[in-house]
Amino acid sequence: MSLTQQDVIDILKQGTYPYQLHFFKQDQKFPIYPSVEVRRVSTPSNTTDVQKLQIDTTFEVKLLIKYNRDPDFEEADRLVTEQEIIDLLEDADLPTVGKIFFEQKNWNTQTIDTAIFGSHSTLRFIYREIESTTGEGIIEAFSSIELDIVPDFLSNSLTIQILDFSDNSGATMHSHYQDSGETQYDPLQLIEGEFSITYEETTDTFDAIDTLTKNREEVKSILNRGGVSENVLLALGTTTRKGSYGEVSRATTQFFIVGSF
Repeated sequence: MSLTQQDVIDILKQGTYPYQLHFFKQDQKFPIYPSVEVRRVSTPSNTTDVQKLQIDTTFEVKLLIKYNRDPDFEEADRLVTEQEIIDLLEDADLPTVGKIFFEQKNWNTQTIDTAIFGSHSTLRFIYREIESTTGEGIIEAFSSIELDIVPDFLSNSLTIQILDFSDNSGATMHSHYQDSGETQYDPLQLIEGEFSITYEETTDTFDAIDTLTKNREEVKSILNRGGVSENVLLALGTTTRKGSYGEVSRATTQFFIVGSF
């Protein structure tokens, strides 16, 4: 489901502004001040590879203000209005089947000094949908794990967004040579229910993972992947943390499925 101009307007109408804004889905021939014009300036474009389908749509949001007071007051209210628009777009729960990314959220402001003294500010952003090429692939942006912080049936749980998922399962093999020189493979052990997740490191996740690891107890958890939720009992393994200056720290924790509930 592609984002429409009306969707963007509905999002922006939820804001609190220092102006009584009027909203339009097209350029106004005779502009009303103050107002917001929302235009979709590109038809959705597709970029497809063997794994995913990327759909990009470009929108412009134009803020029109007429200066009825001292320009310093108008400029201050303009900045507040622009920030509110940015915040609403970034926090919006947008209709889509894929994950949304906003890029190039830059305001460009020009002062107008003709019959009307004021400003025109234009925000251009890209609405990006990511889907699997087959339509059935798991997109990790929708995957998460809920961990029971206190043993009280998940009434006090921590939900962690999965950034990267790694599963290790199957049989390990031992190889040896027969007299004919051919290689023979013999299964040694079967590995099941061992996986690792990478996630954003926060104070809450650090405290929770650190406490659960030290307790060395089974943890009630809900693993959500591909629209399927699984209630599992987990044992926590090692955690590797990595951070650098100017980047968001990430952690990778190893989990072992020891049962279900």
